Amino acid sequence: MTQPHGTLICFNNKDIDSVTAANIAAIWTNTVPQTMYRLIPYKEVVDVDFDGYDVIFIGKVCERASLVQLVGKASSIVYIGNNTKSINLCKDINQLCPGKPLITIHSNTFECLSSLVWKLFYPDIKLMPYVVEYLVQHIVGVGSLPNKLAVITALRSTTRRVSLFKEILAYNLEEIDRMAELGNTILAEHARLAENIALEATVQNFLGYEVIVAAAPEILVPAVTHRLRKNKPFTVVYTDADGHRTFRLCGELPDKGLLALGSKLGEARGNDRHVSVRVPMPTII
Repeated sequence: MTQPHGTLICFNNKDIDSVTAANIAAIWTNTVPQTMYRLIPYKEVVDVDFDGYDVIFIGKVCERASLVQLVGKASSIVYIGNNTKSINLCKDINQLCPGKPLITIHSNTFECLSSLVWKLFYPDIKLMPYVVEYLVQHIVGVGSLPNKLAVITALRSTTRRVSLFKEILAYNLEEIDRMAELGNTILAEHARLAENIALEATVQNFLGYEVIVAAAPEILVPAVTHRLRKNKPFTVVYTDADGHRTFRLCGELPDKGLLALGSKLGEARGNDRHVSVRVPMPTII
């Protein structure tokens, strides 16, 4: 790819894989002489003027219509995705921006974004940083690296400064040990908080069902849900943020009805046992 004069790196700042991938791209960009870069969280993408910039999109950062409009102004485009929607967006950009300098990288096997970005910008360095290896095993769900959950937990808590990611991405096992120690401390505190929240959960009528309901910060939802999941027929854990309430339903209803039940609130995502619905507040059930 050509060396850019100015690069905009667009990513999902709520996904640690996307954050790590964006920082890998930023570190690479920073090695190009007389080049500036800017990290742009996906919520800010539609407000940015891309005219004359080289743009790197990591994952699905905005809807199709907005993306096609934005990339029409860019000098060149790199689009990196790892799911079906991302692959379809790549096809749209190819068709609607003919002649535009374009690189699209995607994987049908849900390979993590960090490893895709690493292979693109550092093709001659076959050994990926330890943190990227941890992300690969975490996302794919296989592998036996030690303290995997603790390392990923520490990575999620890391300040999003590129200077810190330079240290994290180094080939340094002592850094991994430090992250594991930090992660285990965070996990222990999460367990304590989740236990307290679970103890305060109440029985409520939710769309016609008497179920256990609890409110929890997003980061504690899995731990709280785990503690409540034995309650029948399902449990509800919700989070309020950014003017919306997100409901997570966990359990089982006859005839795979949990997803259909969640759809009564709004656009439901998930399967017959785990459903997520995000709706504007105030929401009264």
